Amino acid sequence: MLIRLFMYHGETEEELKTLSGIAVDAMFSLIEPLGQLLTTLPFGPNAPGRMAGASFEIYRTGYLLPHRYAAWMVLYERFLEVTNYCAKLNQHPSAPKQLMEIEQNLRTFVARLEQHIKGLSQDTY
Repeated sequence: MLIRLFMYHGETEEELKTLSGIAVDAMFSLIEPLGQLLTTLPFGPNAPGRMAGASFEIYRTGYLLPHRYAAWMVLYERFLEVTNYCAKLNQHPSAPKQLMEIEQNLRTFVARLEQHIKGLSQDTY
């Protein structure tokens, strides 16, 4: 998302506001609560009494898609994928309460991205 924001290609002012808004909002409504939640979870059975840490790793390659429609679809699909995974985790009886709020925030971001995708044609460059 930040790559698209800082190296945009043809985005409107409104689209750039959406990207920057989601990026900042995600720091406070996704990353911060998720990091705090992770520090309350046990490290594992081999380390009793030790807690997990907030460990974030990027598995995907960062690259700039030149076509606006494709770029926005990738952002949308990735947020939707994480949202659906979070919803699946929330089905477990032992799911932490904080995860439900994180899921709701993800759904909000998906809806914000979807508004812009609806206005784009697949031919949008």
